[in-house]
Amino acid sequence: MIDRIGRAAGEVWQTIEKEGGTASLAKVREKTGLDAETALMALGWLAREDKIAMERRGRSLRISLVSVHAL
Repeated sequence: MIDRIGRAAGEVWQTIEKEGGTASLAKVREKTGLDAETALMALGWLAREDKIAMERRGRSLRISLVSVHAL
């Protein structure tokens, strides 16, 4: 299970990068094909590693990559 979440985290990160560094949760799921549970676990993984920032905009969740230079 941990390996699957780690691979999904990589897919999510690459997808957000291809989208210009920011994307909605819906866009991430659409582009990766991940189910909701796996996508959310992958986001948790990336958040724990301080690789993403998340912001609620109305009903949408926006995910942005954290710049290494910002740390």
